[in-house]
Amino acid sequence: MRLGIDLGTTRTIVAAADRGNYPVVGFETELGDISEHFPTVSADLDGALVHGHQAVVAALDGHPHLSSWKRLLARHGPDHRVQIGSWDMSLLELTTDFLGELRAAILERSNAPRSTDEKVEAVVSVPANAHSSQRFTTLEAYRRAGFDVLAMLNEPSAAGIEYAHRYARTINTKREHVAVYDLGGGTFDVT
Repeated sequence: MRLGIDLGTTRTIVAAADRGNYPVVGFETELGDISEHFPTVSADLDGALVHGHQAVVAALDGHPHLSSWKRLLARHGPDHRVQIGSWDMSLLELTTDFLGELRAAILERSNAPRSTDEKVEAVVSVPANAHSSQRFTTLEAYRRAGFDVLAMLNEPSAAGIEYAHRYARTINTKREHVAVYDLGGGTFDVT
């Protein structure tokens, strides 16, 4: 299985490579609906560390939680301590645990085309201004969570490549110049 993953500040988006198409992966929510994102939220649910849609529900029920924790990657190194309720862990451990849950959700609770025995390969993105520690933490967390990272792209480059791929015939025949904007929860990128 080949994926493109944008670990976003508020929402993590996953696209699957499927016979020349790149559909956004939908995840089953706690209510049984399909959501085209996996919330970048973590929570302490009665002593269990949960992530994504389950963490959103836990947060709404008043459990200790941390939203938009990706912002910490820009300010701190992998050993920075993070507290969520009774959980005290490094930023690398939190990112790894979140990505491990994302991987499980892709394989068990999503509409991604898959087979149970194939490896999970991913092209991942980081903010254009990400420093080396942020890039290291991101790559190491993906690796520890069981992803085979094929490449890392700056977020605006990834958005531009996606747009160019999707609209390649139009761009090639009309010779247009195109700007791609990505207004995220933590950054505003232009390609």
